[in-house]
Amino acid sequence: YYPGTAVATATHRDVAVLLGTHAVPTTTVTFWAPPASVVGERALLVQGTVRTGLVTVTPTSTGFRIEQRASAGAAPTVTTHTGDTLTVSAHAAGTGATADGLVVAASPTASQGRWYRGSFTVRRSGTTQSVVNTVSMQHYLYGVVAQEALASFHMEALKAQAVAARSYLEATRRTSGGYDTCDTVQCQVYAGRALVSASGAIVAEREAARTTQAVDATPGEIRTYGGAPAFTQFSSSNGGYSVAGSQPYLVAKADPYSGTANGDDATRWTFRLEVSTVARQCPAGGQLIRLVIGGRDGRGELGGRITSV
Repeated sequence: YYPGTAVATATHRDVAVLLGTHAVPTTTVTFWAPPASVVGERALLVQGTVRTGLVTVTPTSTGFRIEQRASAGAAPTVTTHTGDTLTVSAHAAGTGATADGLVVAASPTASQGRWYRGSFTVRRSGTTQSVVNTVSMQHYLYGVVAQEALASFHMEALKAQAVAARSYLEATRRTSGGYDTCDTVQCQVYAGRALVSASGAIVAEREAARTTQAVDATPGEIRTYGGAPAFTQFSSSNGGYSVAGSQPYLVAKADPYSGTANGDDATRWTFRLEVSTVARQCPAGGQLIRLVIGGRDGRGELGGRITSV
């Protein structure tokens, strides 16, 4: 899929992910411990101080307002922290900070939140803030591969997806801004571990056993080109013929597998284009007389993708 690339092993480094897709607001964010039924009893460690219950962080002109509540309806205990960053992580009695992660929600009254592994840094800019989740590469990929592929895929396909996702991260790591990547389709979709209710129950898993197995089966493996991590772009379907990308190994070529999988409706489909839809693009007073295909790229069925009309 990436001709000319070579296999290599990436240096182990944690990943700092800017959270934004899943309702993490810029004005307030609430943390609570992950389900005790999964990780045991956990508290929160906020800037070195152990806290329990729900902790809500709001930016101020000089730092952060920290509200601690025993439950969603309880009155808060308020403290402040001066500075541009605030660290938050899970805490286990007698152990200290753990990598179990925390649940992140929009507010203390939210009915559910999203459980992310690892630790968090809240960064203030004026009176707005951002939340960055720092997590191991393996745990990051657990939350990515389960979103970018179906767990029912063949195990070798899932392992290939894990290598592509790991390579893409290494090729696109940011060098500024306080984070390496984001959690949206602008980077790679990263959904954390699970959705969790306010009562501490898992509502929906966001990792899957088979995709986790694929990540674990390819420890550190990436593709490289010229000694550097390859920019391993991928798509869910290419319609039977891929388009050349920005790198020598992102080539245009036929995909003999497209359209062969059960339920694959991305290769052969029909769409009705109404005359009135096209006519609306005519100049004022104009009338649609005919629509002519002016060019195709020559790759694939019917002469390939349309390049001009």
